[in-house]
Parts: sequence; C-alpha cells; structure tokens
Amino acid sequence: MSVRTRSATPADAALLREYLVLAIHVPPGAAPPPASIVDRSDLAVYVDGWGRYGDDGVVAVDDRTGHDLGAAWLRLWPGPDTGYGYVDRATPELAIAVRPAHRGRGIGTYLLNALLERASARHRGVSLSVSRDNPAVRLYERFGFAVVGDAGSSMTMLRRLVALVLLAWAWPIAAAAQAPMSCAPDARGAAAVRQVATGIIDADNRRDLERVMTFYAADAVLLPPNSEPVIGADAIRPRYEQLFEDLQPRIEGRIDEVCVSGSVAVVRGVNHGRMEPRTGAAPGRELSDAYLMVLTRRARGEWRITRLMWHPDRPIADR
Repeated sequence: MSVRTRSATPADAALLREYLVLAIHVPPGAAPPPASIVDRSDLAVYVDGWGRYGDDGVVAVDDRTGHDLGAAWLRLWPGPDTGYGYVDRATPELAIAVRPAHRGRGIGTYLLNALLERASARHRGVSLSVSRDNPAVRLYERFGFAVVGDAGSSMTMLRRLVALVLLAWAWPIAAAAQAPMSCAPDARGAAAVRQVATGIIDADNRRDLERVMTFYAADAVLLPPNSEPVIGADAIRPRYEQLFEDLQPRIEGRIDEVCVSGSVAVVRGVNHGRMEPRTGAAPGRELSDAYLMVLTRRARGEWRITRLMWHPDRPIADR
C-alpha cells in the first residue's frame, strides 16, 4: 500500500471528530466509546471551529484508493479553554489516531514525521496528553517526547523543536565568550547523562552497533564537520555500519561539562585516540575532536541523544 499525506483543511472538521474518538485509549477488553463522546466540552475543544489561527494537521491517505487511514493535528490554546496536554499558549497540543484496520503498519510514525517537520518551522515545541498504559507512549518516546506533567493515570509529554537546535548551536558560542550557562542542579540526572556519554564511546570501541544505536533517539541528528546533517536513526545506522566495517575505534573520551535542565541535557567534551584500519581500503587516522551532545529524557527516565556535533579541537594549522 502506498501512503501519502495531505493537509487537513477546514472541510475536514467532521473527519477529525471521527479521529478524535479513535484517539481515545481503550484498554484491552473495554468497550470503545460512542461517537457522541466528542460532544463533551473537554473533548470538543480539540476540533470545534477547526481551521482557526494556529491549527495545523495532516491526513494519511491510501494513494491507490484515496481512503483516509489516519490523521494528526495541532491546536494552540490562546484562551481559557485548553486541552489535557496544555503546556503554555505558545505550544500546540498534538492529537493523532489511525483507523484500527491500519494500525501496526507505520502510519502513526509517518504522520508524526510529517507533522513534526511542519511544526519545526513554526513552533518551539509540541505537547500531548497520553494514558500511562497506552502503547503509543513508546512511539512518542522514540520521537523525543519527554514527560513534563503527571495527572495520575495520564501524563503530559513535550517534544522540543527549535529550542533544542538553538541550544546546540548557542552553547559553544556562550563557551567561547566565557558566559557559562545556568542550570538547575540535578546530580542524579547528570550521572545518568554521563553514563550515556561514556557508554556510547565504550560501544564504539567494541564496534557494538546495536548498543550504539540504543543511545540515539529515533529523530537524532548528527552534524559532522564540513558535511550535510545525518537525520534520523535510520540514516545514522549505515554510517556506523560502514565505520565499524572499515575501522577499529580506539577512543578515550573526556567530559568537560554536563548541564541538566529539566528534560534536556547538554554534554561538552573532547575525544582523543585513533581510528585503526581493519581493511586495506580504509586508512587509519588520529582522532582529536571537541564535541557537543544534546540529550532528552524519556518517560521512563532514560536519556537519549538527539543532537551530536563535533569538530577538530585545534585549528588545522596547529595539527
């Protein structure tokens, strides 16, 4: 089946009401709610007047039949009426659902990719509300959503967008200006973040591809020097596959700074060592790179790398 997305328009208001019913988590063995449940004021706010300022959404469509398969949409909360996943007036809340007959086929992932790409050009983050026992929590974690609120049986999750990118670029600039970043103390969080930073180096040295990939979020981005960004874990994996086929890393890492603030962390350090050739086609090289790593904390408390950039730690003329 070939799937494409189209923008959700004001004419899709009734369709989004259908998907709002499907978005309600139904525990195993429980009866699904009636369609009329979205007439409740706490749910109607997600779709009433669809097409107002700030609304944005995508609908997944079977390219062959034209039938809709799922939908994901965002809504800002500028007034007193807000959704369960409300964070602030500048952060839109996400709702998403896939028709039952088409679940488990990657359509939810497809919708999230499409909608978050659009959102990254307009917003600093996206929030959502989800039941703790909803299997979709794992999907949201893979996309970088982290828990920021707890309401008993449900939780509010937030995926930072532009904020993470700006933080990653602003940190070395601040360091160069000797203007330290202020962070709330979080000794436990800092220790867990350090374990990620040291753990991935250990996995590199062991050429353990599967363990390396566990440290990355699904939407992680590598920013190599003088190269195009490597976007997403699916693109990062073959890069490591080639590296481990050609070279044996012998890396010694040094962590210079760890900052943990809420569900976001930054690590700054330097990696020294050597990349030794394993095949005649791959020349070895010395390694001396300064790096900056941005991580987010997931619902179960584990940290994952979302951005990683590096560059030679000395000017080329001095090397």
